[in-house]
Amino acid sequence: MAEAIHTFFRMSSTKVLLLKLQQAGVQFSKVVLDRTDKLEGLTFVLSGTLPNLSREEATRIILRNGGKVTSTVSKNTSYLLLGVKAGSKLQEAKRLGIPAVSEEEFLKLSS
Repeated sequence: MAEAIHTFFRMSSTKVLLLKLQQAGVQFSKVVLDRTDKLEGLTFVLSGTLPNLSREEATRIILRNGGKVTSTVSKNTSYLLLGVKAGSKLQEAKRLGIPAVSEEEFLKLSS
């Protein structure tokens, strides 16, 4: 995918399109993500509905801080990020002795 994106932005037609957008008033800016290693080496599984964060927001926080996100609980899971109606993932985490953290606890870990 990265190669396709790289190729797309090197194409002359893309450069022309970007120039036209800029001339039409579109302002481009750089987005710099503050990356940390606070969650380096940790793997999270999200379960249920979080009170304040969407799954996408929680995933971005984890990745931005060096962690990984997987969809299934395994012995390699570090934490289960627990929301409302967690279901079978919570049962599996308990069976494997994986700690479950609330959104509040998660935010403390990542800040």
